[in-house]
Amino acid sequence: MATYAGITLSELESRILTEIEAILQSTDYLEAGSRIPHLARANENLPVGFFAPNGQITALAIRYGVLAALPEVIGRLSHLTQLYVHHNQLADLPASLGDLKNLEVLDTAGNNLARLPDTIGALSGLRFLYLHTNRLEALPASIGNLSRMIYLNVNHNQLAALPNTVGNLANLIELKATHNRLTSVPASMAELAQLRELHLEGNQIASLPDAVWQQRGLRRLNLRKNRISALPENIAQLEQLIELDLRDNQLTALPTSAIDRLANLQKLDLRWNPVALDDEWLSEMETRGCIVYL
Repeated sequence: MATYAGITLSELESRILTEIEAILQSTDYLEAGSRIPHLARANENLPVGFFAPNGQITALAIRYGVLAALPEVIGRLSHLTQLYVHHNQLADLPASLGDLKNLEVLDTAGNNLARLPDTIGALSGLRFLYLHTNRLEALPASIGNLSRMIYLNVNHNQLAALPNTVGNLANLIELKATHNRLTSVPASMAELAQLRELHLEGNQIASLPDAVWQQRGLRRLNLRKNRISALPENIAQLEQLIELDLRDNQLTALPTSAIDRLANLQKLDLRWNPVALDDEWLSEMETRGCIVYL
């Protein structure tokens, strides 16, 4: 056993922190002679720190800095459940990341990532994955192996498509893919039975596959700022839908009889569309408790 920052750790974990410490000191992110501080709790909002209850590192934060790379040795922190390295200058992630079998939260937002290692699909315990505000042009097919994941955020990247394997994310509840270059989404999304929120704002989508309209459990659908000119009649299948955001598209008409069947709809946003709707229909929607923005 060894002691680091007053915390008793294994020799291996202490050595890994010392290596990371040296990297941070070389970039002036950590003052010379300083140690990586121990956090009072795993999600404490400090720029840098580690959390090690019972002498095992379960959380590591290195954020809002100039970190250009993570050392391969990070994959040996076998007890790690939370890793926060957002808002740095990371251009890639080490393949050894896939060895973190207990990792549940990975936040790499706000970096310069252009790709992900295929080994990311080996993170069998991962539940929350934050990849927004990077430079990703594609996601590896192996991402479909993350069967426990409930939240995926790839907003503000350069994705032209989502991999078909996204349909394997059986427990996914919320998918955020706004402000990319998507023209559609894969038909395999029909398999996402737990999906409750789908955010596709700011893409180049003109139409969507039936897979989207088959999401009977969907509560929120954000299609703002795309190229959609028509909605299908089978939108009526979204029977649990609460909010539908269609702002800034190219809609000239709506399948009003289908929308009438969305009994749980509370908000329909149609602003900045060249659509004209019957006043009587609008009044009926308001009477039943659905606000329509025009």
